[in-house]
Amino acid sequence: MTAPFDDTTPEISCLKCGYNLTHLPPGDCPECGKAFDPNDLRTINRIRSNKSTVLNISYHAFIWMWVIASFGGIAIGLIVLFTAAIHWIMDQ
Repeated sequence: MTAPFDDTTPEISCLKCGYNLTHLPPGDCPECGKAFDPNDLRTINRIRSNKSTVLNISYHAFIWMWVIASFGGIAIGLIVLFTAAIHWIMDQ
């Protein structure tokens, strides 16, 4: 019988092949056969939660805005520099 889904259970994966072992009883990995015990951190990998939080989303939005603004500033600076160089060459 499968355990009911519990949102507080940390997700785990196989050390050898990465197969998701969450909610499986101790035993062998169904994918590669490596022995594991969900209570023994030496036999499993913890899977990072993909749950989005307001703080997480805000952080990533801020980073992307900063990256885009930085590249935009560099592009504008290069255009101004290139234009000034062309005008300087034409005036010579």
